[in-house]
Parts: sequence; C-alpha cells; structure tokens
Amino acid sequence: MQKLFHLIQRRPLLSVLVFSLCLHLCVGLFMGGAVIIKMLEPAKPILEAPPEAVGIEPEKLEYKIKLQKSQKKSSAPMPTPIIADVTSDLSLESIDLNLKKPNSTFKLKGSVGETEGNGNGNGNGQGDGFGRGGGSELNIQLTDFGYKGFVSGTLEGYLYDTKYNSSKKALVSKELLGMPSAKDFAENSEIVVGMKDYMFSIVKKFTSGSWNPEYLSKRFYRAENKLHASYWVIPLRDARAAPESFGANDAIAPRGIIAHYSGSFVPEESGYFRFVGRADDILVVKLGNRIALDASYENGYSKIDVEKYDQESGYFGMDPSFCGRWIKWEAGVPMDMDVLVGECPGGDFAAYLLYQKRGEDRLRIFSTKPMTDAEKERLRTLHADARGLLD
Repeated sequence: MQKLFHLIQRRPLLSVLVFSLCLHLCVGLFMGGAVIIKMLEPAKPILEAPPEAVGIEPEKLEYKIKLQKSQKKSSAPMPTPIIADVTSDLSLESIDLNLKKPNSTFKLKGSVGETEGNGNGNGNGQGDGFGRGGGSELNIQLTDFGYKGFVSGTLEGYLYDTKYNSSKKALVSKELLGMPSAKDFAENSEIVVGMKDYMFSIVKKFTSGSWNPEYLSKRFYRAENKLHASYWVIPLRDARAAPESFGANDAIAPRGIIAHYSGSFVPEESGYFRFVGRADDILVVKLGNRIALDASYENGYSKIDVEKYDQESGYFGMDPSFCGRWIKWEAGVPMDMDVLVGECPGGDFAAYLLYQKRGEDRLRIFSTKPMTDAEKERLRTLHADARGLLD
C-alpha cells in the first residue's frame, strides 16, 4: 500500500486518474442502486376526478316522477282476467255461468272435482272446467254495476249516498229525504227540481276538480262493499238495482246516488278514439286529465255543454247518444280513467258506454279489458242491441 502511495506521489497524473476512476465508480453504484430501488417500488394508483354530475331539468324530472307514479298505479289488463273474492287454494277452473237471469246478479261457480262446466266458454271463467279437490267453492257474482270481487283489468267502484254525510247524518231536508216514487214525480215537481239542483252542485264540483275520491268519501255516506267493472251497459231499470248490486239496499235509498269507478285502462290499439254513450241521469268519463265524455241526461253535471256534441243513434231503448272528444290512444300505454254514473232524483236508471275509432262508422261496447265469452253472451241476452256492438 505504501509503495502505491509513493508511486502516486511521484506521478501526479496517475493519481488524478485513480481518483477520477474511484469517483465514477461510486457515483455509478449510487445511481444504479437508486434505479433498482425505484423499479422495485409498487406503482402509485392514478386518481381521476369523477365526471361532473348532470342534473335533470325540473320539467323533465317532474314528468319522470309522474310517469313512475302512473306506472306503479297502472296495471295492464290480462288476456284472461283473474277473478277472486275469497281466500282459497282452489284453481280458477270448472266455472259455471248462469245466464237465465241476465238482468240480475248471477254467479260464477267452480265446484270441487268437476271436469266440465255448464257454461259455453273456453275456460276463461265460463266453463270447460279443470277442477281439483279441496272441499271449497269459488263464488263470484257479476251484477249490473260490476263484479263482487277483484277482476284484473277492471276499475274499482264505490257507491255514495249524497243525502247523508260519512257519519250518516242528513245533509238535505226531510222533503228531499222522502222523495216520492217515480209515478208520483209529476205531482211533486218542486221537490224533484230541488234534488236536481242539489246534485248538479255536488257532481259539477267533483267533475270540475281533480276527481279525488276523498272528496266524496269524506263528505258523503259510502257503501261498505266495492265492485269492479270493465264495461257499463245498463238498460232502463229501477234505480234500486244500484244499491242492491253494492249490497246496500237496506242502507241507501235509490235517489241522489252516484257510483265512482277509478283505475287505469291500457288500449289494445293505437289511433284516435272517442266515447259515445247516454245515461238517465248521470254518465261522465275522464281519461287522463280531461273529461272525455259527458253523456248525462241533461246539462249541469260538468262544464261541458252536452248539446254541442255530435249525436248518434240511441241504443238499449234510450234517447240519441252523445259523442265525446277525440283522444289519442297508444297501444300498451296505460291511461288513468274515471267513470261516474248516478241517479237523480230517483225512479229509473240507465246508462251505456260505447267507443268509436276515427275513420270507422261502427260503434262498439267499451271495456277496459278483453271481454270473456261469458260476458259477451250475458250482454247479448241482456238486450238485442248488444249483438251489433260486440266484436
């Protein structure tokens, strides 16, 4: 080592070279180590800012919320309606229709173990039963004002007595409560006019507003039972048929009464359509947020002047039909629907609701769901006019 030191002292150039070599060697080792360490370190994650949220315009947001509510509320009618008013494990099979009394309540029955029905249908609630054991019977009634049990694709209806409030306290005078029978109307014209004016104010306020059923249920007495209806064809008959159909003939006198049906309707075809109908006394139909038809016996039950409507031939023994406004239907798109029928001051009642497609002359009976064979047969038996108004 000393020899090397003395050699460097004697040769300065050599010393410079040795020092430079050592310095480069140290620097190279340091840099190489730093590179190796950096390569061995795990890569740091790359963080990116989330995309800026795009807000929904207030108008579009409101429309979207209304659409979602409408879809939740609406249920598309099924090709084969499901009918049930009792809890049972019995299949909806072996159903028997009694059409001998078409003007009154009749029953759909499915008896245990039957393999054939007495009806003339194809298993859609009227016959060709399938039946199975279980020891119970399905008993569904169809009245002039609807089914006494749930049926898919129908509107739910309640009957209200405008003469009393929800606590069954009288809202009208004793004279109006004791309205005479139809045969005595001519001798009691003042009482009749009084009841009509009273009903005009109630119904017009309802049809000119939001059609909120709470307006009726909080102010007037409501029958306990509800019905489910898909069509409205009621030839002229005693108004007592309404409370009897709702099972309220002992609680509600057949005058100053209204039945309100609500739900949704899903068109099967697209185009422009209008309702056609007539009532004695009240028939008002709302589709979406517009009154589509007021076919009441006279003006006063809505803002619409029924005398300005086009008129068609009368059906089911009634005066000429009133035609409503043309409204666009889209196949498969649910539409909120309300139907209001009523009788004032009392006596007889009648109503029918048809529809027409623009560009076609024919009229057809309106139904919120496809009619079963049994329903069509009942209508044909009910009145001869129905035969030319069915598909």
